[in-house]
Amino acid sequence: MMSIYKITLIILLSVSLIQCKTQKEQKKAETTENEDHDHSSHSHGDESEHPYMASITEADTMKANGFSVLYFSYFKLRDALSLDNNNKAADYAGSMYRAVNTIDTTGFSKETKQAWQARRGLIMKSAINIANSADNLEMQRSQVSQLSLNLMELMKTSKQENLVYLLHCASSNNKKGGNWLSLENNIFKNPFQNSNTKEPCGFLIETIE
Repeated sequence: MMSIYKITLIILLSVSLIQCKTQKEQKKAETTENEDHDHSSHSHGDESEHPYMASITEADTMKANGFSVLYFSYFKLRDALSLDNNNKAADYAGSMYRAVNTIDTTGFSKETKQAWQARRGLIMKSAINIANSADNLEMQRSQVSQLSLNLMELMKTSKQENLVYLLHCASSNNKKGGNWLSLENNIFKNPFQNSNTKEPCGFLIETIE
C-alpha cells in the first residue's frame, strides 16, 4: 500500500505540472494578443488607421485660413478624378485628411462651429476612403457625392469668395446618381466620368453664395 508521503508527493507534482502548463498557455495568449495589436507592420492600405499619403501636395504647404485648404484639396481631387487620375486624387485626399487637423475654429460663428462638429468626422472618413483607394477609381468616385454634400453644408454657414455650384449626374454610381461642387456652372469637370466623354452628364441643382 502506497504511503501517505508518496501520495502527497504525487499530488504536489501534479499540481506543479498543471500550474506550469497554465502559465505557458497564458504567456502564449498574451504574446498572440500583442502581435494582433502591433500596428508597426501595417501597410498604408489599412483605411482605419493609415490613409494613403504617398505624395505631399501643394495643399500641405498652404497657410490655413478657415476651410480654404480643405476646399482647395477637394477641387484638386475632383479635377484629378475627372481626368481618371486616381493616384493624384488619392494624394489630394491625403492632403484633405491632414488639413482637417489644422483648422482653427476660434473665429468661426456658432453656426459654422456646429456644422464643422457635425461634418468633421464624415469628411475625414470620405478622405480616408478615397486616399486608400488609389488602385480603384470607381471606389474613389463612390465617395465623392457624400463628401461634396458635407462640404456644401460648411459652405452654407459662411460667405464664400466665389459662387459655388452643386451639380448632379444621374447616371453615376451605378445609376444611383452623384453630386459634386464646382466653381464654374458647367458639367465639364465631372469627377464621375472622364472629361473627354462625348456625352457629359450633369445639371445644376443649387448655387451657394
